[in-house]
Formats: sequence, C-alpha cells, structure tokens
Amino acid sequence: MKRWLALIVFLLLAAAAAGGGWLFPPGEWYASLARPWYAPPNWVFGPVWTALYLMIAVAGWLAWREVGVKSRAVIAWSTQMVLNAAWT
Repeated sequence: MKRWLALIVFLLLAAAAAGGGWLFPPGEWYASLARPWYAPPNWVFGPVWTALYLMIAVAGWLAWREVGVKSRAVIAWSTQMVLNAAWT
C-alpha cells in the first residue's frame, strides 16, 4: 500500500507543477504569433501535456521505488519539477 500512496504523492506533485500552466495561460500574445504551417492546433496541447505530466509522475515514482528518495535520480526529478513549475 505504501507504494500506491507514493504514486499518489508523485501524481500530486506533477499536478502541482502542471497547475502553473493552468493558472497562467499564454494569453493573447501567443495567439497573435505567426506560427508555421506544421504547428499543431491549440486543442492538442492539453491532452499531450496531461499525458506528459502523467508519465513524468510515473517516472519519478519508479525511480523512487527502485533507488530511494535520496538518490540522484529522484533529486534530479525533483529539480526538473521545480524548474518546470518555475518556467511558467
């Protein structure tokens, strides 16, 4: 049961980092950009980023499960999550 609780924690941490994008959407300046013809439509970004953040959470959980919380892998995961959240 401890492993599933940890998975929930990793999912919540990833959701918190993703929440920055939800709280601070790009706005009109992004819509006014001249994008190339191959740029995906706006509706694609929500599902893709949701899938990415789910995979990021699972990757962090798998690293924690294999090597522990004080490992380089989990510290790197935590660092990239902080940077990802700060980027927004």
